[in-house]
Amino acid sequence: MIPIDGHDMHPPSLENCGDFLGADWDFNEPLSLHYHRILILSPAGKQQVVAPYICYNLDHKCPKVSGTYGKGYKVHTHPLRLTAIDCICMPITPDQLQLLNSKAPFAFVIQNVVDDYFPSDLTTVMHVEHGSMWDSRPCDQQNGWTER
Repeated sequence: MIPIDGHDMHPPSLENCGDFLGADWDFNEPLSLHYHRILILSPAGKQQVVAPYICYNLDHKCPKVSGTYGKGYKVHTHPLRLTAIDCICMPITPDQLQLLNSKAPFAFVIQNVVDDYFPSDLTTVMHVEHGSMWDSRPCDQQNGWTER
């Protein structure tokens, strides 16, 4: 059972969080595409919990994720990094690689699918690795991002 105050694997329930911060922020729900396990200290200062609100800065050069307990609480920001996983991944085939070709006539469709349906942290990696396929606006013009 998940405690209403959250713990190190799940955020607190919405009724135990601060107010929502606005359009750039999402509730950090474990089964959503935006979930990221960013740990912050609970307002009581007793334990680390998964931040209930999350915001991504998908800058191609320095992607970051921010988490907070809600409006009026401290915002914690960390760089997004590739992490090693303990599983065997098959090498990508030439046909699969063609799907990431930014010059292919269907590239915009692939971009839309990736942006709309892939988890945000995976989308960020794809932006970093294949940035020419996606727009390259400066950090401050993406998602209305500002450091707090």
